[in-house]
Amino acid sequence: MHRAFAALVAAVLAVPAAAGQPTVVTEAEFLAAVGEDHPALAALRAGVGSARAEALAAAALADPEVGAIREDPEGGAEQIDLTVAWRPPRPGRRLAVTAAEHGIAAAEARFDSERLALHLVLHQVYAGWAIATERTDRLAGHAARIAELARREAVRAERGEVSGLEARRLALAADEAASRLALAEADAEAARATARGWMPALRDSAIPELPGLVPRPAALPAEHPRLIALEQDLAAARLSRRAAERIVRWPEVVAGWQRQELDDGSAEGPILGFSWPLPLLDRNRAERSLAATREETAEARLEAARRRLEADRAGALAAYGRLEVAARDAHRAVGGSSTIVAAAVAAFEQGEASVTDLLETLRSAVESESTVLDLHSAALAAFRRLEDLAGRPLDPHHRTTLEPNGETP
Repeated sequence: MHRAFAALVAAVLAVPAAAGQPTVVTEAEFLAAVGEDHPALAALRAGVGSARAEALAAAALADPEVGAIREDPEGGAEQIDLTVAWRPPRPGRRLAVTAAEHGIAAAEARFDSERLALHLVLHQVYAGWAIATERTDRLAGHAARIAELARREAVRAERGEVSGLEARRLALAADEAASRLALAEADAEAARATARGWMPALRDSAIPELPGLVPRPAALPAEHPRLIALEQDLAAARLSRRAAERIVRWPEVVAGWQRQELDDGSAEGPILGFSWPLPLLDRNRAERSLAATREETAEARLEAARRRLEADRAGALAAYGRLEVAARDAHRAVGGSSTIVAAAVAAFEQGEASVTDLLETLRSAVESESTVLDLHSAALAAFRRLEDLAGRPLDPHHRTTLEPNGETP
């Protein structure tokens, strides 16, 4: 009991200390914040619900009509008719139902595509936050280094050890570095606010992890949700055209009971009849023309999407392959910049380099690091483009949050 109490006290006392420590939020954790119950994801299901409602309407049978007629003309005769009328479904009902089922498949494929688009937005938000944070950290180190050099040179200038011009140049450089840092910090705060909009539980101390680069895939999957949706649209349009060609309808059947009250007694008996529309004037021409137009349009959209997707995939694979290699090379190349900067600072402090040489070295190092981040950001954007054209995640690390119905592959 005492041990449990001591452990509880220790845990409580440790909370404030741990709360001040930065918490690393990985990209997988950020993506997991948008679950199945997220409003942004729930809003995408409207299309599937509408398609299922249309399928129910296509499969529904017409309701019977109940009628009651009472005739009581002058002359003492009275007649009462109780009828039930019902029209059987059109001969093309089975085709219409199957077309509606293809409509559901198309809506589900579009939901998969929109779901992927939503998660690609999350990838973009996280990448923007991570890049902005990384840029701020690097500029903060640069600004602190320049500020310290400027402070030292100002002290030396007061002692008369160096000229005041060098101290003022370093002070101007420190002010410029501080201004750049302020701009970067503003971008990072804006990116953090955007990320918090998707992940409200995000703490102020949370920091993102710079996403890595996935090797270029050899090829992309042949299927794509957008193509699947268009294929299902075409299948539904073909069936709808075939259903529209059924111009003959079943007759409306009427059955009932009739009772007549006459002066000399009463008579009653069953009523049987039908009402059959004859396709003489309107042979369903408007609906057939519309169905044919929809089929032609669906076929054209599918073919255009296939051609565009094939061309875009080839270009996206080449672009990402180039950016991925360039980003990795740039990261390796800029890794030695800290050594160069340290050598330049040491040479300046020992009087072996001028302030111009020092500032030029520092500027080159900062611009190189900024360029590497820009290249990394461009490579991440190119990879998101690949995932969009693939119609599915290409990085297995993210598949647990992207599979339909929350199922783990």
